Amino acid sequence: MSLNVKARATALRRSKAKSLKVKELKVDPDWDIDTFDEKVTVLAKAKARSEGTADYSDYVSGQEYYLNELIAFKKLGGAKLPGESEEDYKVRVAKARFNYEYENALPEFASEDEAIDILTELV
Repeated sequence: MSLNVKARATALRRSKAKSLKVKELKVDPDWDIDTFDEKVTVLAKAKARSEGTADYSDYVSGQEYYLNELIAFKKLGGAKLPGESEEDYKVRVAKARFNYEYENALPEFASEDEAIDILTELV
C-alpha cells in the first residue's frame, strides 16, 4: 500500500521536529524525577515567556505531557542490537519514528477508501 502524501509529509515534519527537540534537550528515558521536573520547569518558563506572561504554572502540565511524549518518542526503535552497525541502528530508529508519526497523522488525511481499508483490518 502506498503512503498518503499529506500524512507522509506531516509525519516527516513531526518526526524531524521531535528528533531535533530530543537532541536539543538531551532527552534521556532514565532521568530521575528531579531532572524531569527541572526540565519541565525550564520548558514551562520558556512557554510562559513566549506567551508574554511571567506565571509559568499554567504551562507545567502541558510541558509534562510534551516531555513524556518526547521520552516515548526517544524510545522508539529500542536499543542498539548486538552486532548492529551505528548506521543500521539510526535507520531503524528513524523508520520507527516516522511510522509512529505517520500512523498518528493518517486519520487527518485519509481518503474514505484508506479509512475503510484501515478499519477493515481491525474487524
